[in-house]
Amino acid sequence: PNCEIHYTNTFDHTAGGSSCGICTQCRGGSPPSRPPTRSPTRIPTTRSPTRAPYAVSRAPTRSPTRRPTRSPTGTCWEIEPMGCCRTATGGYGTFTNREMPNRYECEDLCHSQSDCFGFEWRGGSGAGICEIHTSPDDFAYTAGGSSCGMCCQCKTASRAPTKTPTRQPTKQPTKTPTKSPTKQPTKTTTRSPTKQSTEAPAKTPTKAPTSSRAPTRSPSPESCWEIEPMGCCRTSTGGYGTYTKYYRPSRQECKWLCLSISNCYGFEWSGTSDDDDDDDENCEIHTDPGDFAYTA
Repeated sequence: PNCEIHYTNTFDHTAGGSSCGICTQCRGGSPPSRPPTRSPTRIPTTRSPTRAPYAVSRAPTRSPTRRPTRSPTGTCWEIEPMGCCRTATGGYGTFTNREMPNRYECEDLCHSQSDCFGFEWRGGSGAGICEIHTSPDDFAYTAGGSSCGMCCQCKTASRAPTKTPTRQPTKQPTKTPTKSPTKQPTKTTTRSPTKQSTEAPAKTPTKAPTSSRAPTRSPSPESCWEIEPMGCCRTSTGGYGTYTKYYRPSRQECKWLCLSISNCYGFEWSGTSDDDDDDDENCEIHTDPGDFAYTA
């Protein structure tokens, strides 16, 4: 190509001489005016005087431009860095190809189609390739660098209201709660603790209803049961559980200590040492119902 079309004011000076080419400015300034002649001409010329040095007029052009004006600035924006359009999954997107002489006519074509969300322009020595993308998901990122092309997005998908309203609410409310509460605690304790504790279970029912509302001084001896085989308490994940250690000289006193504590779910008693050292904390009071999954 031997014709360069300049879109910016890059006419500061020339270089290279006549072997380089001819630089011509058509708008954006005024040419330098010729200095007056040093002396008047010998004979007045018969022709009309020359026109004054022209300047760029602000009046509109006499004839319209060859093609419509470009879209207003800011309507389309380039996805950076420069490259070809890609979806979030790396796909090429949904588009149609057209040959266009330049990037601006490719942009104008996108604006003329209501289903166009952006375009990709790949220029060449002649006409370039213009991809008109019709999906708003085609602009997740770019790939291929500047050698691939230029990806521009012109609009995003607008969430239109649903065509039909959602289904009407149910005529009747959800199922009513159960008429009666859950079953009462069994009269006798189970052989092993349940996997999950109830919200507020009673430790054990008394053998017979008491005459007064005050609790009995000591619970019945059947209120605790040993986890078999004999061993230390363990959680389902093999942990030692949540407990506090005390010293009690006998298993029965360790048991009474657990029954006197409201949040005690069981105990572990390891016996007494030979020297009967009172500092030997051999009674573990467990405060988590999940501490009795198995023994070890």
